[in-house]
Amino acid sequence: MFKQKQIKLLQSASILPKGSIIGPALIMVTAIMCFLACLTVGASLISNNVSQRWLTQASSALTVQIIDHNRQTASEQLPAVLKTLQQTPGVHYAEILPEATMIALLEPWLGTGNVSQDLPLPILINLVPDPATPLNIELLNIALKTVAPGTKLDTHGRWRHALEQTINVLRLLSGFILLLVVLAAATVIIFATRAACAANRDILDVLYLAGAYDDYIARQFELHFLKLAFWAGFMGYFIAICAFLLVKDLLPNVLDFVFYIKLATVPIIAIIMTWALTRHYVMATIRRLEITL
Repeated sequence: MFKQKQIKLLQSASILPKGSIIGPALIMVTAIMCFLACLTVGASLISNNVSQRWLTQASSALTVQIIDHNRQTASEQLPAVLKTLQQTPGVHYAEILPEATMIALLEPWLGTGNVSQDLPLPILINLVPDPATPLNIELLNIALKTVAPGTKLDTHGRWRHALEQTINVLRLLSGFILLLVVLAAATVIIFATRAACAANRDILDVLYLAGAYDDYIARQFELHFLKLAFWAGFMGYFIAICAFLLVKDLLPNVLDFVFYIKLATVPIIAIIMTWALTRHYVMATIRRLEITL
């Protein structure tokens, strides 16, 4: 009867001191780690979103360049090229770049006002493929070369390949930084749990000798650190949201509601990781108590 009352009394109070220095220190460090993790994940989501748009534009961008060839000028080859493009399935429409646009593209390289009238400018035609009909690039290139030898079909493959490589590097870098943040947060949680177990070793000994169940002892530590992880995680999440809101005007179509929902997975994962690590370490400590006592 006395043993049952003793265990019931123990269940009504927390076995960890509320004023422990472990609490504030762990909240501060975990909040910083969660903030850094949110920044890393958010930056990765933004880069993926923007890069996918760039890749889509680069994949759909086609340019036909017409230059003078032998005795045929670019203007003389233009009608045959336009007729071929109109008859090619998969071409939505073709737009000829005005001469003023061509000069504006060259001026950053040659200098303002240095593009003379004697400079032979090619004719550039922007093609927009039809998304409903696949476009055969090789057949289109052969058809253009047949009717106009001075044509060149540019698919911007070199720039697309460089962009894909840059995106892959950014993804690897973001993943590596996130891994470092997770490892640092896990290390902090393990050391905090270890310090809490060491500071309350006498209480653990008394509880074990009093007959408290292992799950009950572990649950006391879990609840203590889960509360800290909850407040710290969402504190870091809130600060990260404030940071992203500062640059919202620069990325109006990226920082939407779905972005913040995805970002909320970071504190949730931090809470789950805190629970798993705390339970694992406390149960290992209890098993060592069973051996020593």
